[in-house]
Amino acid sequence: MSVNYENIYLRLGYPDPVKVAEKCAKYAQQRGLNKDKVRILDIGCGTGLIGKYLAQKGFKHIVGLDVSTMMLAKARTKGVYE
Repeated sequence: MSVNYENIYLRLGYPDPVKVAEKCAKYAQQRGLNKDKVRILDIGCGTGLIGKYLAQKGFKHIVGLDVSTMMLAKARTKGVYE
């Protein structure tokens, strides 16, 4: 499933990864948090879509967890997880 996960997910038009990143950025701004110092744990990170969008919003410290080693391998290719 990890091979086609992102294509299927994005083709169906699910906005979840983008919306999560937007909410995190808004929360950080409202609280006056420095995105360079905020630490995020992405539980069930899958192929790393949320991490990708979080990084685009300026977050630097993102850790991803997933039960699938194949999904984690895909997430690692994003280059945004610690």
